[in-house]
Amino acid sequence: MATCINLHTEIKIDGEWHHYGNPSLGHPYRLFAKMAGVRIEDEDDITPIAEPRGLPGGASVITQMDADHSDEYSHSHSYLDASEIAELEIWFKEDHMKKNPDVLVFNPETYWGFLLGDSWGSFTKNKKERRKGLEDIRFVFWFDD
Repeated sequence: MATCINLHTEIKIDGEWHHYGNPSLGHPYRLFAKMAGVRIEDEDDITPIAEPRGLPGGASVITQMDADHSDEYSHSHSYLDASEIAELEIWFKEDHMKKNPDVLVFNPETYWGFLLGDSWGSFTKNKKERRKGLEDIRFVFWFDD
């Protein structure tokens, strides 16, 4: 049975979280394993960035509506903050792209343009180059089978 991710990108402006995107990532199970320990196989050498910890407080209206709608058949609700997203990006470039160079998923420029800089990691590293008013970013996600 296939596992799907419901990923919502949220950005913080003036202290409030806003929905920014809902990309379709397909079924990159190693990515799911790294994000939240979902679909880890015995032979995987992956340590999750964070075990599922539920939806964050203050989720955007759109994210919350989608989570409520899929609550009956979804699991492993969680989120990654900006520094964890940067860690995920580094892992992705080192791990996934070496093993699957022809599979282009989770590419920052493809999904979000340059609002966040040239990578998710640059958002945390280059605070002076952030767009005015853009305070934070996070991924809010859950899975369904």
